Parts: sequence; structure tokens; C-alpha cells
Amino acid sequence: MWRGGGPDHRNGVKDQAPAFNGQWSGYGQETMHFSIGRHGNGSNVLYFDHSVRSTRSIKQMWTLKWHRSYQRHGFERTKKFPAWLGN
Repeated sequence: MWRGGGPDHRNGVKDQAPAFNGQWSGYGQETMHFSIGRHGNGSNVLYFDHSVRSTRSIKQMWTLKWHRSYQRHGFERTKKFPAWLGN
């Protein structure tokens, strides 16, 4: 479904929330590719250490530490999410 993944809070296109569950808008929308409501509207995340953990909601994807410089504290509260994600 995606070519890789590089969520970037500094680039609005790469850090967009999907307008609907499963939305695909091309390879440039990085965070959108991981934001698919499954498993009780959460998602399973595979980490580099081979562990798998579940998110409680899709909005939690913006609280994960995707890389060293990814800003996660506070941003998920100021970001505007579509209604299907439960604003």
C-alpha cells in the first residue's frame, strides 16, 4: 500500500490525516498510509525491534516517535482531524 514511510510534521502534505478510512492520495502522503482504522478502529504497529503494539485510535499515530526529530507532544492536540477520526 505504501512505498515506505517518512512522516514529517514539518511538511503538511506528508503529515495529513486521511479524509476517510483507507484513503490513498499517492505516494507523497506518508502518515496517511499508516492511518487505517482496523482492529477496533486502532492499528497494529510493527517496530524496528520486531515488537508489535496496537494503537487505541488512529489519532494516536501522530503521538508515535517515527524518527528522532518527529515532533509529537502537543501537535496531535492542535492538528485538525476529519470527523471519522473522532475530533
